Amino acid sequence: MYKKFTPSQTLPSGSVAFLQVESIGDVGVNVHQLYPRLAEQQNRGRAPKANSPRIVPNFFRPQVLASERIFFWILPASLIKRHQFAANYTCAQLLTFDCAVLHSLTEGTRGGYGAAIIDWIKWCDRNNIPENRRLPISSQDLRIYITHKVGVDSASKTNTAISGLRAWHTIQDVQWPQEDSLLSYLRRAAISEAPASTTLPPRAPVTVHHLAALRRHLNLRSSPLDIAVFACACTAFWGAARLSELVCPIRKCPS
Repeated sequence: MYKKFTPSQTLPSGSVAFLQVESIGDVGVNVHQLYPRLAEQQNRGRAPKANSPRIVPNFFRPQVLASERIFFWILPASLIKRHQFAANYTCAQLLTFDCAVLHSLTEGTRGGYGAAIIDWIKWCDRNNIPENRRLPISSQDLRIYITHKVGVDSASKTNTAISGLRAWHTIQDVQWPQEDSLLSYLRRAAISEAPASTTLPPRAPVTVHHLAALRRHLNLRSSPLDIAVFACACTAFWGAARLSELVCPIRKCPS
């Protein structure tokens, strides 16, 4: 079962004082009223995976799917903002709003961003970063965080981490630090110093001979599916496009 929010859960050792859960409760905040989708997710009773990343238990980080962390992993600053925002709306209106925000990102993107958020939280736990510095992130902490990735992670993973943290700030309605030239230099270092093991060798190019081989195995006279497949392949090849720009997921028709 998902763990419920409980004020008795402790902070990471070494954390300094910040806005306490009790003081948030004093202003009448009910987390499940503020985040009705969180209540729905936790009531499903889906247990977390056995190999899910381990973090220090905390009131602000409930057990949710990786794709939900960007919405439901909160901190004092975002909780106060949400309380101010929710004061004039019903739970049904908040639920509609959250579902709209949910569909602004694909599930794969949300999952990648969720991995970025947990990586940031684990780094904060290891370095005893207090809760009030975790969101919003200061430009200094962001620089040090990116620095520890240089020579360790791939360039794409570093960029995903930054994009995920920026999206987290946007959804939690808190200020993202101004990205300056120094952060750009650190990004460049992550690209130039990425371990060779993080880069796959280039794939062999697709040629006209591949298109001819595909054509020989398709029925272009009476099969609409085969016609669509070949048209898509030709468009991707001659237009130098990515297949993801031309195709969409196939959804099962309702029975």
